[in-house]
Amino acid sequence: MNSNQIIKKRNIVLIFFLIVVAIFSTAIILVFRNIEDYNTMSLINIILVFIFALVTLAFRSTLLGYNNLVRIAMVVRKQSDPIHFTKNIVREPAPLNKEYTLYTATSNYRLYYNHYQDKTPNVRKRYHLKIVIIITTSTLDFFDKRLHDDIAKLQTIFSKKEIPNKYAIVAFKEYQDMTEDDLKAIGEVVSYTISRQTFTQINVGLCLSDHLAYFLYSKQYVPNRNYQEAVDLIFELTGNPKLEKPTKQKHKKRA
Repeated sequence: MNSNQIIKKRNIVLIFFLIVVAIFSTAIILVFRNIEDYNTMSLINIILVFIFALVTLAFRSTLLGYNNLVRIAMVVRKQSDPIHFTKNIVREPAPLNKEYTLYTATSNYRLYYNHYQDKTPNVRKRYHLKIVIIITTSTLDFFDKRLHDDIAKLQTIFSKKEIPNKYAIVAFKEYQDMTEDDLKAIGEVVSYTISRQTFTQINVGLCLSDHLAYFLYSKQYVPNRNYQEAVDLIFELTGNPKLEKPTKQKHKKRA
């Protein structure tokens, strides 16, 4: 499913949900107007509200899922060009040692992490987890089960009070040349929110032939703050200044 199909399908689900809301609202109003017996009217309305609550819960999970997909679809629609890299973090990971802790080192990949508390004023105490994955074997997939298992194990070292609310994961891999299949694999990002936890993984392909870093981002649209933080981290690790945040264009009033 491409980005346009995802947006179209989300809109269809949303319209259908609004129709269902209108039907239940009309039914409740009709019950109030046409049934004089208070006990009967209350019983019917309770049943209607209960059914409506169940339908709403079903639609809620579906809409939340589509909304997460739509945000990524919007990034795809407005995606920006690859950026030049002056630092190759795959070959020179030493700068990570300043802020990050090496958690796993194998012949195929290395996993670094930075766990810290959010110091934003007037924000409830919460923790962030930034993970940098350096893939050194070209055949290893960005979402290989071994990487997933290591991230799951990493979470267990934190106390219950220090469990992260935000996960920003960036994965780097070298390519001699970039093919369409490579670009497709790089573009398979993850960005979603469940309850109060936000997860983002952006994959980065460092192409040696043109010295460009390929990854999915947009200068015009940011799906959420966590995604922006992951993009900022990529810019930093590739030797680029931080990307300016998109600003809303103000429309000039006609005289």
